[in-house]
Amino acid sequence: MAVPGWWDSREQSFGIMAGGKEVGGTQLKRVESLEAELGHLNDRMENQGHQIQQQADSIASIQMKMDQKFEEVLRAHR
Repeated sequence: MAVPGWWDSREQSFGIMAGGKEVGGTQLKRVESLEAELGHLNDRMENQGHQIQQQADSIASIQMKMDQKFEEVLRAHR
């Protein structure tokens, strides 16, 4: 025996209400749009990650040069 209201809620969860194909299609397009937007955000985050890594490498290089210069100055004053 079917549970009253079960099918109705199931139809709504799948977007198969009155004019269901249109509703389901709209939901599918929205999901696809959100997936594309998420992909773009992911690409931007990866790009920013690469930029941060390059900046960190530059900072490390500058720090190493400063350390070398500091050692030279210390040796010169001994």
